[in-house]
Amino acid sequence: MKKSLVFAALLFSSFSVFATTSPVVTKEDKTVPTENAQLSAAVFDYNCVDVTLSCGLHGQECGETTSEIITKVIAAEEAYCGD
Repeated sequence: MKKSLVFAALLFSSFSVFATTSPVVTKEDKTVPTENAQLSAAVFDYNCVDVTLSCGLHGQECGETTSEIITKVIAAEEAYCGD
């Protein structure tokens, strides 16, 4: 009985030691050439949304902000579906 309690205490303490240590993380320097940097920034800043207009047309509108996308959808609604 004593051996099993000692073993359990030893096992528990080893788990607690390993749980509190944090792994060493090294950060790699990932540089992107300037030609691709502007292209990748444009891709990540742009969001696209599937849109169905009131007249049944399906499409996709893209923009940097939600208000820009909404403005484009309203303009498409007026241009394609009319009043």
